[in-house]
Amino acid sequence: MAEFARGFRLTLPDGTQLDGAQFPSGIVVTCHREDGLRAAAISIGNLLDGAEPGDVHILWAPKTEEN
Repeated sequence: MAEFARGFRLTLPDGTQLDGAQFPSGIVVTCHREDGLRAAAISIGNLLDGAEPGDVHILWAPKTEEN
């Protein structure tokens, strides 16, 4: 069975929350609910490059049988 993207919510130090998805290839995209697309990166590590540990919080969607 094909893999699917897995969703997450990223909370920035200022409290801004971004919705995101990580694709099976590792590529991630984030989106602000009001402003639209914010960032795309080749991995979570690249997305968070430069962030201090503990500055951001990632809440992953629960895994299902499909992902």
